[in-house]
Amino acid sequence: MAKKQVLIAFSLAFLVATPVLIPVSATGASGGWVKHEGLGSIAAVAVSANGSKLVAAAGGGKIITSVDYGATWTVRESARNWIAVASSSDGTTLVASSYMGTVYTSRDSGSTWSTDNSIENADGVAMSSDGSIFVVGAPAFIYTYGVVPISSPSTSPKPSSSNSSNITYS
Repeated sequence: MAKKQVLIAFSLAFLVATPVLIPVSATGASGGWVKHEGLGSIAAVAVSANGSKLVAAAGGGKIITSVDYGATWTVRESARNWIAVASSSDGTTLVASSYMGTVYTSRDSGSTWSTDNSIENADGVAMSSDGSIFVVGAPAFIYTYGVVPISSPSTSPKPSSSNSSNITYS
């Protein structure tokens, strides 16, 4: 019977001049869960499709990344109350948000990060597998980036009737 590896995915990054490697101990049964310790309190995780690139956001802590299946971890971002991370399928494009904060993106597996500060109070993030489309949830809004609507609405979407499950543009 072939052995299976199951990895816990953690990683993400922000602008940091000198990466800091985190010593981690990993324990687990062959083919089962592997426990990575010494990373802090993790609020959100994401992983590339093949499992090699991991990103973790620590609540009230740092964003950390791994490019070797979690064997080593690198601190990438200053302390914020991170609540969400997402990764493209190849692990190159990452997006993260902090509680009542803004959205940060990385196009180099977390080595550098940027924000345009256009979204505040982001609650959650997601992206397409190729990293070209971002979706951000915030109180009372959903923001999209990289999505081209079939027709450009002149106003925000509104419920078409008292049944709020049917949303149309008006």
